[in-house]
Amino acid sequence: MGAMGAFSRVAQSSHNRMEISVAQAGGDGSSLEVVRRLCEHWPDLTREQFHELLTPDCVYLNVPMPHLQCIGPDQAHDFLQAFMGQWLAVEMSLRLIRGDRDAVLVERVERFRKRSGDGLEVKLVSMGAFELRDGKITQWRDYFDPREAGALAG
Repeated sequence: MGAMGAFSRVAQSSHNRMEISVAQAGGDGSSLEVVRRLCEHWPDLTREQFHELLTPDCVYLNVPMPHLQCIGPDQAHDFLQAFMGQWLAVEMSLRLIRGDRDAVLVERVERFRKRSGDGLEVKLVSMGAFELRDGKITQWRDYFDPREAGALAG
């Protein structure tokens, strides 16, 4: 089995706070573990944990909304936390993750519920492309249907 097959996995997250640091990732699958941790736990990650996962010059881009590009872990964290002010993450699940040391692709399903308690729940299916250097993410591009994401803007 090749590297791509050996590390592919379908995962479901219980969406608990990530306690394992990047320094503990180690091994041949460390790039997959770094990306998996980000994708399964981003709503709960601290600023410090974003710094563990992303390089200082990391570019985070929601491709359907290129004007929302973030540079570095602080901007990425601030952008995502501002978004989470209105929403509660209900589920962060990975359908598929494949990659090697330098690049990882992840298909995800994220479900959110309004914090206001009005019962509105939104499902966002996305595909993420991640490039890594020295065990940290240097490029993070998310692809999704902007019509699905539009429900999250309101």
